[in-house]
Amino acid sequence: MRNSYLLTLNSLLLSLTTPSALLALLGLLVPLAIHLWNRRPGQEVA
Repeated sequence: MRNSYLLTLNSLLLSLTTPSALLALLGLLVPLAIHLWNRRPGQEVA
């Protein structure tokens, strides 16, 4: 079981080093960062 976990972790790390995977991750993180940056405070309900 431990071997399969290390194999999965290793393949994940190797896939993150490919330029297309990094570009896709950046493409997901940029809109999320913009959304969180531009959050407006909620209105108070009386």
